[in-house]
Amino acid sequence: MTTIDGGAAVTFALLSLALLSLALPGRRRVTAWAWLAPFLLSAAAGVASGVLRPPALAAMLLLGVACIGARSGALPLSARALAGAVVVALYVAFMLHVAPGFDNPVVMDRVVLGPGALPFTKQLNYDKGVAGLFLLGIWYRPPGTPRDWRATARGCAARLPAVVLVVLLLSLATGYVRWDPKASGWFPVWAWSTLLFTVVAEEAFFRGLIQTSLQRWLGARGRAALGAWVAASLLFGLAHLAGGPLYVALATVAGLGYGWVFVRTGSIRAAVLCHFAVNALHFTLFTYPALASAVR
Repeated sequence: MTTIDGGAAVTFALLSLALLSLALPGRRRVTAWAWLAPFLLSAAAGVASGVLRPPALAAMLLLGVACIGARSGALPLSARALAGAVVVALYVAFMLHVAPGFDNPVVMDRVVLGPGALPFTKQLNYDKGVAGLFLLGIWYRPPGTPRDWRATARGCAARLPAVVLVVLLLSLATGYVRWDPKASGWFPVWAWSTLLFTVVAEEAFFRGLIQTSLQRWLGARGRAALGAWVAASLLFGLAHLAGGPLYVALATVAGLGYGWVFVRTGSIRAAVLCHFAVNALHFTLFTYPALASAVR
């Protein structure tokens, strides 16, 4: 494992606390902004440690303002649409790590996790993590009452096995992975960083923003819901283009599964839990991230 210095560790620990606070149960008006204090402390620690530089602060401020504008009922539709376009553009920049000012530390450097597996490198992505934080904490703002959590748990229990079986068996059948169960010492750092700095951000964007916005724009009819679900899933697949055409196809199928869970439960948390479960089972039971022979 590539070690990170104390300042960076504090930075990401505080960002993790901010993201986890989005799941706090209770009355929404009490917990809605619980994430703000740890985020501000994280940003301060990030500047002090060198993880964040001034351009990153400016980009995060712009994203926050755009998220507020996109959901503000006080602004005209044209202004909200412009703010929404800025949100999408900045999210894409954060996801692709092209927004300046972020120095994301590497925690896994070309690690080979099994026979025939591609070498795997993992960063702690502050940019992507904060994008997910802002989308959920400002723009989407899911409910957090115990009743909502119970509905999330029931929805996952009923649908998660089907999504897992389809995605992982299809990955196995296409030769993208093979059976490779392992108890890797890398799992804790992988699971922490994948859940909070990858999965949350992707579900916040593709389900919370794209699928929800398309559904609202297309209308309440059944075909509109189907169109929004399929379009968001296709975009999710295309976001994985760097992994090759087979990976795009598998990611699209996975996106359909996560979108289905989201539609049926109405819970972004259910989609997050489903997405993470698929990734975690992929890591622990199959070749990770993929067989080298499958992407040549």
